[in-house]
Amino acid sequence: MWRTIALVAALARAQCPDRCNRKGLCGPNGLCECFAGYTGLSCQHRSCVAATAWSDVPSATDTAHAPLECSNRGYCDRQTGYCVCDSLFEGFSCEKFKCPTSGADRWHFDEFGEKTECSGHGVCTSMREAARSFDGFHLNRSSHRDGSIGVAYDAWDADKIRGCICDPGYEGYDCSLVKCDVGDDRRTVGGQDEVAHLFCRCAAPCNGTLTMHLGGEQLHPLLEPTDTPSTLQGRLGALRALTGLGGAAFPEPIKVRSSTDTLCSAEGTLTSIAFLRDSGDVPPLWVDASELQSPSLEVYMETNQTLECSCTACSGSFALVYDGRVTHALTHDTSAAAVQHSLLSLPSLNAGDVRVETKHSGGGGLCGGDDLVIQFTTPLGNQPVLQVISSLLQNGEPIEPIEVHHTTGLRERLECNGIGFCDKAGNITIDFEETAAAPTNGTCACDEGFEADGDFGSCGRPEFNTSAWTGLQRCPGYVTKDTALDPVDVLNFRWVYVADNSNSTAVEILDMRRAAGANITEEFILPGQ
Repeated sequence: MWRTIALVAALARAQCPDRCNRKGLCGPNGLCECFAGYTGLSCQHRSCVAATAWSDVPSATDTAHAPLECSNRGYCDRQTGYCVCDSLFEGFSCEKFKCPTSGADRWHFDEFGEKTECSGHGVCTSMREAARSFDGFHLNRSSHRDGSIGVAYDAWDADKIRGCICDPGYEGYDCSLVKCDVGDDRRTVGGQDEVAHLFCRCAAPCNGTLTMHLGGEQLHPLLEPTDTPSTLQGRLGALRALTGLGGAAFPEPIKVRSSTDTLCSAEGTLTSIAFLRDSGDVPPLWVDASELQSPSLEVYMETNQTLECSCTACSGSFALVYDGRVTHALTHDTSAAAVQHSLLSLPSLNAGDVRVETKHSGGGGLCGGDDLVIQFTTPLGNQPVLQVISSLLQNGEPIEPIEVHHTTGLRERLECNGIGFCDKAGNITIDFEETAAAPTNGTCACDEGFEADGDFGSCGRPEFNTSAWTGLQRCPGYVTKDTALDPVDVLNFRWVYVADNSNSTAVEILDMRRAAGANITEEFILPGQ
């Protein structure tokens, strides 16, 4: 009997095709059990690496993306065992997106002749890496008072979907475009400068360094706690985000003032940083004090915003929006404690990142006479302005009585001052005068009648005829409201030129214009005076 069984087993093994090509074992059922790396009825083919499938048929509710060869985004070359991926995918198992490169007419290559990711001007980053990273500019959602940064993202596509984080001065999905500098539209008036606040308390002995980042750039050299406000002003002012990206140099783009002579002190120093040229919504300032040592240390950027409600007989509720995330509903008579709790419930804020206090208390909550001051105290400064979603009612009618007061810049922040075309890719097709050099990528081609200004930007000043004719004079000053001058209604320019059709002097022209009703400032310093 035992001989019979042995004979049957031997016959079964003999039935395995091609003896599994010596790339597997013949099973008791006559089927090959292939070694790792091989597949097929007789283990005659190479297998490819399997990974989480980009798409497949679900096996149950919320159950999909099972491991498949080449991640179901390519086919396996059975001769080599390597995946041949579909376009836009790469990796041993086609498990990740390719990061883009520049266009076909502007490819960049590395020393091996391969196209470089992100056109050589950025970093290819997965969603997991992006969530856990922080640079205070592109990745600026989460930086906390306790020193932690980023958030965890561990979904099935965390390492599969990737994109470019561009270097300072570059933009576009593949980082192939060169930015132009931004500035205020000089055809408009009004607004306010943006202000950021740095707080540093560092008890003796206070050693080490701290630094700040703006627009993805880091200050160089690093700051010491005994450095002065003027030192910080000089180093911030040297960053590309403030000196201009189009080659123009702008004087004193910021102004720094401190409550003491040094950036840090044992009692605590509050330093104000006003953006004088970049007067729009400036990217957040980020302070990094991880290399600063002290027995008692507290360093953060402070952003204050105040909620005011103009009605005292309201009903209903409202919600706040912080950095794209919405709080739960708050009642019309909400308190400072309730607002603080609602903000700290958001995933992008941790304990200690924000505190809310009552100012000018009327005793009846926000719409009962209380003003609420919201103070963000995180490493990330000049926080985004809170938005209000109102469901408040007065006499049964919907109203929006809540106003947010803040220190964010309110002037425009536009490429080429909003008065020109930014040549980002070197493909400009504008006809220029023979004497004017055609711009290259990253430079502004201003609209007719405007030119670069050292104070206001690449297209921040109107062009005027600079003829030596005595009827045309250059006068430093402002014309605030024009009733007799042509061709514009409102001027807010650094230089104003006036002329008539006679050989009059500038003084005579101004006197005639004033007599005609033009509202011209008296603070003119005329040439030769």
